[in-house]
Amino acid sequence: MPQQPAAAAPGFIMVDAKVGETFRLESVDFGEICLTIHAKDGQRVRLGVKAAKSVKVIRPERKAG
Repeated sequence: MPQQPAAAAPGFIMVDAKVGETFRLESVDFGEICLTIHAKDGQRVRLGVKAAKSVKVIRPERKAG
């Protein structure tokens, strides 16, 4: 999937990824946060998050139905 130039807000990075790839985020306050793509199906992706207990992971709200 070629990267497309995208208009992004300052501080927002758009990246393409494949199943099995892991992104490592390093924070001065929260240490390392790892995001791993475990599966993709159409518009959905199964994401694994590994972070310190002090990092709160907020899931998106799901619509009923």
